[in-house]
Amino acid sequence: APIGLGPELLAAAVAVDPDAVAVIDGARSLTYRELDETSNRLARLLIAGGVGPERAVGVAMDRCAELVVAWWAVLKAGGVYVPVDRTPPVERIATVLDSVAATCVLTRDTDQIGGAGSRPVLRADADLSGYGAEPITDAERSAPLTVDNTAYVIFTSGSTGEPKGVINTHRMLTANQESLRACWPFLEAEPPVVVDWLPWSHTFGANHNFNLVLRNGGTLYVDRGRPVPGLLETTLANLAE
Repeated sequence: APIGLGPELLAAAVAVDPDAVAVIDGARSLTYRELDETSNRLARLLIAGGVGPERAVGVAMDRCAELVVAWWAVLKAGGVYVPVDRTPPVERIATVLDSVAATCVLTRDTDQIGGAGSRPVLRADADLSGYGAEPITDAERSAPLTVDNTAYVIFTSGSTGEPKGVINTHRMLTANQESLRACWPFLEAEPPVVVDWLPWSHTFGANHNFNLVLRNGGTLYVDRGRPVPGLLETTLANLAE
């Protein structure tokens, strides 16, 4: 069946092999079953916080296993995933969050983030045992989720002014992956194994690499190296491993 909603990309891989390893982040790993169930729990936390279709969530986390969970949780809740770089001035972070009218901010390693203002700051690594791991239904969301709902807003760097948001709908994300699968039929027989250092706030890193691996039941290795002096060695070691 055609895939049209972001969460269906993950569901397709889970259905094939739920016990395959989806993400490896240092010593931590998540199977597809674990990724699916944990993101369902987090999605319910977001829904309880008012997240739903066309309601944005600022996601302020470094690349890690929790960020993979957060991506799917926001999409499953029906919300709009908005990556937030914590390094710019507080005013610029506030501008990004204000421009999308973010409902809340999702983070991992702090209870507060500069620029969040009065918005609730939720922990992606909170105790989620009180939320069910079963699939999210439309009845739980504030409105039905459609292919034309916004899934993701990528912000430009703001090098020539204020950062500008670029809207990606569910239709856009899933059509991108289905076109890649049509071009590369070997993906169905040979799930991709990718060592990736690209930012997950960019089209290439997120829409292409991140979704490509997880749509096709592959394994995503979180690489903390980069092709710059002092970090290239980390990437080479990760590739060898």
